[in-house]
Order: sequence, then C-alpha cells, then structure tokens
Amino acid sequence: MVPKSMAEWVGFDLKKSPKLRSYGVEGRGIRVNEGSLKIRIGMVELTVPCLFSSQEKTPLLLGRAGLFDRFTISFDNRAKSIHFQPL
Repeated sequence: MVPKSMAEWVGFDLKKSPKLRSYGVEGRGIRVNEGSLKIRIGMVELTVPCLFSSQEKTPLLLGRAGLFDRFTISFDNRAKSIHFQPL
C-alpha cells in the first residue's frame, strides 16, 4: 500500500482502477484504488498488486501478495534486517 500521489509518480491512472475500502486494525477503513506497482528487490524486478491509499500519510506497506511465492524471506531481529532469497 502506498499513498495515492505515488500513482502519478509511477504513471498509474487512478481513474481507470477499481475503488475499494481497505480495513486495518482500527476498523474504520480507508478508500483505496486497486492497481499494481513494479518493484525491484535486489536484482529481481517484478510487478506486485498494490493499493493506492486516499490518505497521503499512509506508510509504505509491503505485503505478501506477489512476494511470498517468489522469495524465501527471513527476518533477523538482532540485525534489524530482512533478507530476500529468490526461489
């Protein structure tokens, strides 16, 4: 999930995308547009599903969709790092 201003930055047309409501732990939900985003992790480029949030203060959130089926992901709490190994 990314703020909607990022859609313009990456050339994604929000007017043509489905509009939804996304709910988190707070329960109220926010308006989002459904789309996709091209990202790179290390040397691997991929397109992942993305929600463009109506709230500009939305933190950048990297979710499971499109990632967990392509990488082995390990979390190192002591080093405060995340390691992605392509499958």
